[in-house]
Amino acid sequence: MPLALLRQLTLASLMTLGLTACGGSSGGGPEPGSSSSQSSSSFSSSSVSQTSSRSSESSVSSSSTSSSVSSSSSSSQPADLEPAPFSFEPQFDVEPGATLTSNTVTVSGIDAATAISVTGGQYSIDGGAYTDADGEVDLDDEVRVQVTASGNFSTEASATLTIGGISGTFTVTTEAEDTTPNAFGFAPQEDLDPETEVTSEEVEISGINTPVAVNITGGEYRVNGGEFTTEVGELKSRDTISLRAVTLSGPDQTREVAITIGTETVEWALTTAPDEEPPVGEIAFPPPMSASGAETLTIRGRASDELSDVAEVTLTVHHQDSTVPYTLEPDEETGFAEWQQSITLAPGENRVSLQVSDEAGNELEEPVEVTVVGQDYTAPFPDDEQGQFDIGEMVYDKARNRLLLLGSDQDNGETEYRSVLAVDLDTGIRSVFVTNDGENDALNLRSLDVGVIDSENNRLLAARSGGFDTPIYEIDLGTGIAIELLQSKSGDLASAFDWPRGIVKSSLDPESVYILSGGNGGDFRRLLRVNLESGEREVISDPEAGVGSGPDFSSADGILVSEEDGWAYIHNGLALYKVKLISGDRVEIPLDYPTDFIIRAINDFFLVGEELNIFETSRGVMKKDKSTDEWVVIHPYDENDEFDSRLSEGVHYVEENNYIFVAQDHYKAVLAYDLTTNEFVVISRYSE
Repeated sequence: MPLALLRQLTLASLMTLGLTACGGSSGGGPEPGSSSSQSSSSFSSSSVSQTSSRSSESSVSSSSTSSSVSSSSSSSQPADLEPAPFSFEPQFDVEPGATLTSNTVTVSGIDAATAISVTGGQYSIDGGAYTDADGEVDLDDEVRVQVTASGNFSTEASATLTIGGISGTFTVTTEAEDTTPNAFGFAPQEDLDPETEVTSEEVEISGINTPVAVNITGGEYRVNGGEFTTEVGELKSRDTISLRAVTLSGPDQTREVAITIGTETVEWALTTAPDEEPPVGEIAFPPPMSASGAETLTIRGRASDELSDVAEVTLTVHHQDSTVPYTLEPDEETGFAEWQQSITLAPGENRVSLQVSDEAGNELEEPVEVTVVGQDYTAPFPDDEQGQFDIGEMVYDKARNRLLLLGSDQDNGETEYRSVLAVDLDTGIRSVFVTNDGENDALNLRSLDVGVIDSENNRLLAARSGGFDTPIYEIDLGTGIAIELLQSKSGDLASAFDWPRGIVKSSLDPESVYILSGGNGGDFRRLLRVNLESGEREVISDPEAGVGSGPDFSSADGILVSEEDGWAYIHNGLALYKVKLISGDRVEIPLDYPTDFIIRAINDFFLVGEELNIFETSRGVMKKDKSTDEWVVIHPYDENDEFDSRLSEGVHYVEENNYIFVAQDHYKAVLAYDLTTNEFVVISRYSE
């Protein structure tokens, strides 16, 4: 029972007991028929009277009772239900939507249970559960208020607590919106390769209290390890972000990637390495050492730089007593990627020096040089050594930068029986490479006129195109020593060969070669594929034996093979065919070009890419144009022309520089003919 109520009940009981004692057995009630005032007056008079006539003992008792009644009358004041004033400390910069708890207030100034209520929030008494229902508190109770902050920035929310008519308000104010992140950045990167994709480190974003926009220029970004994007996106606090971009194409150039997050923009710098490398310069034509009887010659080449643009290309022609510089003009579209310059040739040595500089100021470490000797076309070059040799075939030994001339010795054995001469392309000097004596004495290597370089196995495969039972020889490219590799008629005659007219190395199978057998009387006129390791032979096309369909290529003189296209090309001097390598089927290629001669004839042929080129005996050098399927003259024959475009005892196409080496036995010369400018130079020449 509350203390205040207990007090009231105790006072009431005492008053009742006092009145009973003073009123006697009748209970002190008024006499019938008397008024209340009279009763009161009578009571007092009676009390007083009682006090006068009675003994001293009775007077004391009455006085106590009277005192008791008086005391009871003064103690019946109402309970104190109004507490002392209280307050709550406001809170600022709170998180939107957060639930906040006030400081604690202790109820004081009341002496009875007092009503408590709240609006806008909840309250808790003495650590109990929070509630928004009305209730009561007692003296010394501890009360706290709880309120939920606004979901908006810079906005107040409050709860008002009322106890016994006294109120206090707890107010919370949300923080201001912050779209400015704490300082962030991405480490710059330097010495990077041009046009290279680079990814930054991951950076965590902080200091914002609301999602903010993110956008980028010059690169891409990703959030929390997701996909890279260039689209405008959104970030929130504690998200991570990384960047990606491609470096610029030039040296010492900086790409600046700008990333904006909220109100802040930072840049990420990617810088390519400075260009300290020299450019690249090449002279594509002519070869390193040559001779020409022309007054001018077009020098052709290439210039490039991996990091910078080529700034300047110069040629300097050093004569015996003069120096002539040529500054080249770049092509409008290709710059100096492919350049050419006509120079004037003086009699004697013309040393042509190439220098290239780039925009960073780098130059070739050493100039590239070629030498062209101005002399009559008919004069020996570079000397008249190793004459009296008939050229039957020419092959290109790229690894050793030389041409090999297969043929027969015509000096009647006065020196030695020469079978193969080597022409050094750096000097033009001829030397004996293979002889028919010494260690090769027993092999009869005279009159070799069919051959091919097998660079994978460091050997020259060679044979004679005439004669029965002609073997194929293997000649070591280092020593010139030969061995017999393959007998023509070994094994089954149905896959034998005789009078080999051409050997072509397979580009797809390093162990195999194609052999064109000329035969004698038709028995061995066939195209074979031979595995040189196992000796296995496969007849691809044989008109006589019915392998493959189509016209008979008869006694063929030459073969080309394009395995990528799946065709072999064969000519017999008067007609041209292509043979399907899979089926052996033969198709004649019409020689349907106009001519003033009675017959059309082919002396030699070569492939430039997929286009077939021929040395035609009346028209000169021609090609079968792939786009029009028509024959086009490249270099017409002219009896007054120093270059006889009809003749070839061997031709090799130098693909990277677009020129051909041509051996012409009639002139005892090896020439280099430029398919770009239609000019030529002498590589080696000797007299009879």
